[in-house]
Amino acid sequence: MSESYNFNKILKNLNILYIEDEKNIRLNIKKTLELFCENVFDAENILNAKEILTKQRIDIIISDINLPDMSGIDFVKEIRIRDKTIPIILLSAYTEKEFLLEATKLKLVDYLTKPINFKDLNNALQKCVEEIL
Repeated sequence: MSESYNFNKILKNLNILYIEDEKNIRLNIKKTLELFCENVFDAENILNAKEILTKQRIDIIISDINLPDMSGIDFVKEIRIRDKTIPIILLSAYTEKEFLLEATKLKLVDYLTKPINFKDLNNALQKCVEEIL
């Protein structure tokens, strides 16, 4: 049995929370995530994300940095206060140094720039599974 098969099998049963305020991007990425994982919960803002977190077991968080009610970085800082281990991937259209420097302090699995390509997303999700194991 190959290692990637095991990763894919494990990933299939995990719960992903995906936060993105732009509806078209959110729907497209959610469809892509559903190729990897059966349970993808999507939120258009941090308020919705927090609601989902109280009701569902979430194994992986994928969040945009630029959100209307709070930055993804501030949200991750809040998460890290109560959960130091949950794998988190941040997405951004920005590659500015201050975002990257801030992000490095948050124990992220990955920081992907938009538009996201399938291979980078797949690699990031594989790293998340490794973190969980």
